[in-house]
Amino acid sequence: MIDYGWSGKILEVDLTHMNIKTVPTPNELKFHYLGGRGGNSKILYDLTGTNTHPLSEENVIIIGVGPLVGTFAPSSGRYTVTTKSPVNNMLCDGNSGGHFGPELKYAGYDYIVIKGKARNPTYLYVYNDEAEIRDAKHVWGKDVWESDRILKEETDEDAQCAVIGPAGENLVITSCLLNNLTRAGGKCGVGAVFGSKKLKAIVIRGTKGVEIYDPERFIEEALKTRDDVLSDPAAKNLSKYGTTAWMDIANAQGCLNTYNNQLGDFDEIYKINAEAFYKFFLKNKACFMCYIHCSHFYVVRYGKYKTHGEGPEYEAVAGFGSALGVAEPQAILYMNTMANKLGLDITTTSRAISWAMEAYERGILNKDTIGFELKWGDVDAVIELIRMIASREGFGNILAEGVYAASKKFGGEDFVIQTKGLPHSAIDPRGRKAFGLAYAVASRGGDHLRALPTAEYAFSPERAEKIFGSKEVADRFSIKGKGRLVAWSENVAAVGDAAGICRFMTNLIYGFTMEHMANLLSYATGKSFTADGLIKIGERIVTLERMYLVKHGVRRKDDTLPKRWLEEQNPSLGARGQVVELDPMLDEYYKTRGWDKDGVPTEEKLRELGIRL
Repeated sequence: MIDYGWSGKILEVDLTHMNIKTVPTPNELKFHYLGGRGGNSKILYDLTGTNTHPLSEENVIIIGVGPLVGTFAPSSGRYTVTTKSPVNNMLCDGNSGGHFGPELKYAGYDYIVIKGKARNPTYLYVYNDEAEIRDAKHVWGKDVWESDRILKEETDEDAQCAVIGPAGENLVITSCLLNNLTRAGGKCGVGAVFGSKKLKAIVIRGTKGVEIYDPERFIEEALKTRDDVLSDPAAKNLSKYGTTAWMDIANAQGCLNTYNNQLGDFDEIYKINAEAFYKFFLKNKACFMCYIHCSHFYVVRYGKYKTHGEGPEYEAVAGFGSALGVAEPQAILYMNTMANKLGLDITTTSRAISWAMEAYERGILNKDTIGFELKWGDVDAVIELIRMIASREGFGNILAEGVYAASKKFGGEDFVIQTKGLPHSAIDPRGRKAFGLAYAVASRGGDHLRALPTAEYAFSPERAEKIFGSKEVADRFSIKGKGRLVAWSENVAAVGDAAGICRFMTNLIYGFTMEHMANLLSYATGKSFTADGLIKIGERIVTLERMYLVKHGVRRKDDTLPKRWLEEQNPSLGARGQVVELDPMLDEYYKTRGWDKDGVPTEEKLRELGIRL
């Protein structure tokens, strides 16, 4: 029987015993959780528990793709990597684009599940039905880009590689997994889990393609979806500037992380906005089957910050820019490339450094502690600290354990911008209230992408009233209806991650609707999907992930935000005087979800969603 859309197989790898086997993909993962992130989270729930140490042999790594990955569906190149987080001992995953996900599908697999721990550095090589664990001593210690080059030379130049850098090998908590040199997965320590298992990389080459149930109608729907996406003004803006386009928007709204969120706007924004970076772009770069091509190749040809690479994303520009008081685009590009080569997550790394800068400013840290002065805007000091974090050298060894752990050691917990131990992105929610709620309830800790509730400023009041029952939802300062908005946004995002579609398509460019998704999935798999049915699948994924957190002790008290956002009024023009009024939004969110007042899903809700634990 042909498994349309899905590949129908899981590759199970045991690094301890050096065994590999293939098993069928259970129907529950396909039809109940759709694939990708949904299936990953179910596998993690089943295989790990409260006593599973994230860096132990018992932890698992799951890489999954959804039924649309590798097809003609727009932006269908995503994969999810999931594990237990060394940052907060909870759920950890990362969603990445590029071309690695489709290659896994073309090799004939829905998931790779990695267990155990190798004795020596290894990498996994997969070529269609053949898979083997190989020696990686010759690339251990090398950066991501050099490792990618060497591994392709010895396997297949057309292979796709997911690689950790020296930071992951050194078990740095802010390390991540990178594919296509710059596409990162794992804000919450995925690289460290790979490093703990002595797994340097996964190299995949596939030639099988994807079986589609109704190719003619599928392509027709894919082209219609493409046209609707490209008609959205946000698509054109992203195509030209990438996510650097958000710098001016966030700055105007008072939402830009500046000096570790002491401010919401940056005096020198004109030096690091979209136009400032545009002159360094050579050409656009697209992920698999993406019409937006929001990334760019860049080059700095001269000077002390001479470099080249891909990007930068908003998180790099704000994180290494306004958050640190840096107003030199060349320096930010240099740091972006440096982090990618070392295998460091940019959000959590820059958050650690911005906290350290404020701690230095307040006298909590000093020159003797760090080894040098650490003042706002000091590019050379930041570059040196990035290197020290990746190599666990000196004070870098402390930040390598994560900024929350560093604050517990030295003080300054009040201005660590985190939830559940995981640092937040570079958006200040005092100017976007739904973002504040989304941060607080995200199932992997401080994370804007679990919901990305852009509808609070992108929707018209009329559209907001139609979907959420209130025009005020479209007011970024209002808290009314934000519980419903965040729940809806989370459901939509979860479906996108499960199917394998980019978050920009589902939660930013609203030309891509759940109706489009339902049609594409129906024609791809031969199973009947509806928009409402997909929202229910999204709700099931989010609720399952909540149950994983509940199992680890998470309750309402943990669904909170930094003191700075709850109590300190935003001083910047675009959001002056604002704080996040979290409690009433939490009440509405829990009620919308069918969870009790402490944030625990009720038995009735679990039965309704068919969640079997």
